[in-house]
Amino acid sequence: MSKLYATVEERMQKVDQLSIIHPRMKRVLEKIEYCHQMSKFLCEPQCLFISGQTGVGKTFIHHYYSRQYPANINEQGERTVSVVSCHVSFPITIKSLIATIGTKLDDENFAKGSIFQQTKHLENMVKERNVQLIIIDDMRVYSDQKLMKDTKKTMEWLNTFIDSTRIPFILIGSPFFMKSLKYIPKLDRRFAFRETLDAFEYKSRASQTEFRMLLKHIGHLMPFSEPSVVGDEEVVREIHHVTRGVIGNIMQIISRAYYHAIQNNNEAISSETLATAIREFSEFAQPQENLVRQKDIGFRRKKSHTKNENLE
Repeated sequence: MSKLYATVEERMQKVDQLSIIHPRMKRVLEKIEYCHQMSKFLCEPQCLFISGQTGVGKTFIHHYYSRQYPANINEQGERTVSVVSCHVSFPITIKSLIATIGTKLDDENFAKGSIFQQTKHLENMVKERNVQLIIIDDMRVYSDQKLMKDTKKTMEWLNTFIDSTRIPFILIGSPFFMKSLKYIPKLDRRFAFRETLDAFEYKSRASQTEFRMLLKHIGHLMPFSEPSVVGDEEVVREIHHVTRGVIGNIMQIISRAYYHAIQNNNEAISSETLATAIREFSEFAQPQENLVRQKDIGFRRKKSHTKNENLE
């Protein structure tokens, strides 16, 4: 491996590891923290449902929160997992949910016996592991009638499991799944706390300011010695037009622009570099996300920036 490639790889890893916590995400993280901590003192576990379209940061949130509570080995040499964070496997059934949680607890016996026996075993495991919170991502609603029936049975099982263990759950999924909870009244009441992560808008002056501040924050986090164009007004409008304000799409473009900048030994993201990243994103994005025609990509403003430019 060449020295240049190693340097590029290391710098790309720094960007990949950036944690972009904007105010909306901070609000959701605070709600998760509330459910986690308050459930220790209240009789009723405080549960939360987080919804939003693909790419708005739902999965990032549960990974970020669970990293704050890594698994530990206690004084008796026993493994404890205070926060279990996982993706549910497809299709959503009682057994798949038991397997999802059991795997995260390093339990080799979660699949033995009947569903009743598996459930009792899992209840004992979460107690032994001192589990305080369980976060499950990728909750979906399916059009297939059998899958819908299985999902409803699983949610009813989950409600009983919460009653038995007194452990709060954070469910993350599509807005359609959240609406489906109304067909299970007990679960609908249990997950009365709900948060929605939306894409950033660019209609009102307030939403434009919010989006620009987000991009400026991301620009400041870039490991460059010089300021980039990421937070400039003309660039902000262009990025929103391409990404529709979806943070996942935004970070794909910024990462591509960063890669091209360091490949060219630049210490900032220029308008030209960013335009190239947008073209690439537009070419490789899924058809429904390919929002910009090639001839529309580019920036009218080509002014260079200096270190003395005020980014505030």
